Formats: sequence, C-alpha cells, structure tokens
Amino acid sequence: MDLILMRHGIADDAGPANGFQDVHRALTPEGASRMTIQARGLAALKLGRVDVLLSSPLRRCIETARIVGEAIGLDPVTDERLSPGMRFEEVAEILDEHPDAERVLACGHQPDLSYVTLDLTGGLVEFRKGSVAVIELDGLRRGGGCLQALLTPTSLRAIGTK
Repeated sequence: MDLILMRHGIADDAGPANGFQDVHRALTPEGASRMTIQARGLAALKLGRVDVLLSSPLRRCIETARIVGEAIGLDPVTDERLSPGMRFEEVAEILDEHPDAERVLACGHQPDLSYVTLDLTGGLVEFRKGSVAVIELDGLRRGGGCLQALLTPTSLRAIGTK
C-alpha cells in the first residue's frame, strides 16, 4: 500500500473573521488557486489510482481535498482522526479499515504529518502548505514505510502548469 500524505493549502489566519477559531479557517483565494494547479500537478504524476481520499474535518483540509478530488476523480471523506493532534496510531487504524486499498491519500496538518512520516520511515521531513509525501508501506508498523517522494508546492505547480 502507498500512503500519500498532503498538507492543506494556504489558509486564512485564525483572526476575528474566523471568530479566532482554527476550525473555521478557509483556504485563501491564492491558496485555492495554487492548490488547483498543484492538484493538476499531482494528477499528472500518474502515481497510480488513488483508492481512498481522506481529509481532516477542518475546513481548510476539506477544501484542499475537494480540489484534489476534482483533479483525480474522487470524492473526499472526512475522518475526525486526521484532526490536529493526529498520531501514527490513528493513521494505522484508518489504513487498517481500507485493507483492499492500494493507495490512500490523506490531507492533514503540521506538525502531525512530519511526526507520522518519521514514525513510518525514520526520516523527519518538513511539510510546507500543499506539500506531498509518498510513502510505500510494508506493513502498518513503525518503521514499516519507505519515503518514495517528497513533492514541494513549487514542484507540483511547475508540473501542473505544463
């Protein structure tokens, strides 16, 4: 199984317009525009068919997952376990619920994505907004993954504009 981890796009600050609540932060117009191009770039890479597209229930992740879903032809499903604070154990539970999936794409938050990548691969990577990591899994255990690709937002946009 391949696990594709993606950080949400550029979002509004959790200021007065959002009632100072993190959960309501939406993608900015620039964030949505960039994510649309990045999603086209992700689709153009032909990593293989994504079987399951999951998202944190926070607005900025749902919006990101919808944009990616349009590009790859898949509707996102929200999962509370991808909320901020997610850890390896939650990801293992989620993946265990999709035993027939060859590729799962999950949209989440920092620093959680870096920690999960570290747990799976032994390597710590930085997820900028819109970054993607492709991890090949050899079992749902700590150290059971190999980082196949780390795609920056800039590289995805470069591919998405071709």
